Amino acid sequence: MFEGMQTKLTEQVGIEVPLICGAMYPCSNPELVAAVSEAGGIGIVQPISMMFVHGHDLREGFRLIKRMTDKPIGFNALVEKSSDVYMERMKKWVDVALEEGVRFFITALG
Repeated sequence: MFEGMQTKLTEQVGIEVPLICGAMYPCSNPELVAAVSEAGGIGIVQPISMMFVHGHDLREGFRLIKRMTDKPIGFNALVEKSSDVYMERMKKWVDVALEEGVRFFITALG
């Protein structure tokens, strides 16, 4: 479909075009993540947006996205080292992402 756009990224991640939709607070919602992945790139889940802006439990948010697309999605792990409480929460969120089949991670703040 996208002839000539194959790169190491597309091969390794399993996407059609080398396009990563950044994790955008507050607008990264399940529909945006799924739409980017369906279009051939990779949508990235931003956990704070998913849960506190759009009101989805993280695991249920992943499952909602999986009902909209069977393409790869990614996860934005916010590495806020100044807060032990936040780091413990993020570790749990990363575990949920892994359990739900996410294999592409982007980090921020660390």
